[in-house]
Amino acid sequence: MITVLNFDDTLIPQTRYYCLPFRVIECKEIRGTKLFCEERSLLLLTRLLQNREKDRVVLIGCADYHYVSYILLAEMVQPFTLVLFDNHADLRQSPERTLLSCGSWVARAAELQYLVKIVIIGARPDSFLGADCRALQKVLYAPYSPGNLETAALPESIAPIEEQGIASVIREVIEKIPTDDVYISIDKDVLCKEDALTNWDQGEMTLQELLVALRSLASSKQICGVDLCGEEVLHPLDWMRAKGQEVIRKNAVANMQICSLFC
Repeated sequence: MITVLNFDDTLIPQTRYYCLPFRVIECKEIRGTKLFCEERSLLLLTRLLQNREKDRVVLIGCADYHYVSYILLAEMVQPFTLVLFDNHADLRQSPERTLLSCGSWVARAAELQYLVKIVIIGARPDSFLGADCRALQKVLYAPYSPGNLETAALPESIAPIEEQGIASVIREVIEKIPTDDVYISIDKDVLCKEDALTNWDQGEMTLQELLVALRSLASSKQICGVDLCGEEVLHPLDWMRAKGQEVIRKNAVANMQICSLFC
């Protein structure tokens, strides 16, 4: 079973393509949640999600709500590693401690008691600019392409996917993961535009490369949770137009191929 969190209706038009059972949790009535989550809103979301059926896969919607991953990680009660596929490192500090954002949730998660290691795969090197220095100590980074790797204070890194291939990179990643349990968080903006369309700038990874990495992780580690975001935000009128229909179909196909590995 898949849990669908409905913050913004981005997932609702996709459901006709879904070949796996799912349940929807309505989140739209909770205010103060877009991009930045206020402390009161975070508490309300935490309570709402605590009452859900604990499905292994959670679909979040557009990446403006990726910070929900922090709530899901905070539920872990055994040592685990976070493996994040994302075009952005999401390691920046929030302007205020009382705000959790889609760009700071990984830095906050680094403080969790049971989170031992953070592996970030595919993020742009410049997305590490301004990263929380303490959180970086837990991070292993696998870039997609060499890029301007000297422009940011990067954490421990391995050779880019573009140079040695996804199979080789993920083998090295798995060797460096110190825990049996792994939580996987995916923002589809790590993917190229041929395989997904999101509301943020996108990376170069193909869906097939992502699936190879996910299969390797699933066959080598105990997957204790998966979340997925990165939907394009469309006006309801666009749901019926050809361009909007293609966005919906493409993202739904990517979601289902990913989810089917874990359901």
